[in-house]
Amino acid sequence: MQRLYINPIFKKRLNDLQCCDFKSLSALTSDGDLIAHDKGRTTHRLELAGETYYLKSVHKAIIGPSIESLLSLRMPHHYCWREMIQVNALASADISVMQVAATGEHSRRGVLDYSFLLTPEVPGELLDKVFEQADRDQQARLLSSLGELIGRLHSHGFFTSVRMKDVIVDSAGKFTLIDRETRKPGARRVNPRKAVNGLARTLRRQSRDGMTLDPEQLQTHLQAYLTTAPLSITVEQLKKLV
Repeated sequence: MQRLYINPIFKKRLNDLQCCDFKSLSALTSDGDLIAHDKGRTTHRLELAGETYYLKSVHKAIIGPSIESLLSLRMPHHYCWREMIQVNALASADISVMQVAATGEHSRRGVLDYSFLLTPEVPGELLDKVFEQADRDQQARLLSSLGELIGRLHSHGFFTSVRMKDVIVDSAGKFTLIDRETRKPGARRVNPRKAVNGLARTLRRQSRDGMTLDPEQLQTHLQAYLTTAPLSITVEQLKKLV
């Protein structure tokens, strides 16, 4: 079985390119440059009518998560479809996030085994690259903006990790989220414990990426986080929790 979603904003453009069904969209990989490949996942960079897009494809059968979704009375979905749900939920919460032009998923005999996600390029540079090239004062401003963004996400019930490589910064300093794949898309109930755990998880993953913050940087980051987060504690108290 195939399921397809096309964003109405991109429908005419995709129709003009004769990419308006599951087969034609999933076949776009043959027209693009492979830029990532790992364990059944590929990402291709495409030039379509003068615009840059990225096509993520995931070939992987999932059984456990599908059963879990059914038991919790939720429709099971494949990786890219879940990412589309998360992106739309973030946009509805007025969070700046990448757009989804189209997505599709496929199942065979009731088992989800393939999905794709087509997204237009977000103008700007990856935050981790910008941060590496910035001076100390600029890094402090970037950490403040990132802290405020994570706090806003937690206040809206989005607790998925946000690392620097998950954010695009444009020339005006605007942050836009990318790569929002998650096992359980959508907003969760706002909960201080989930917020603290989400922040701690983000800091650990950021550290594994080679971006460990020194004490002064951590102070700046957490101060900004608390201005928008659903917590009523001090920075010193928060440090002990994360």
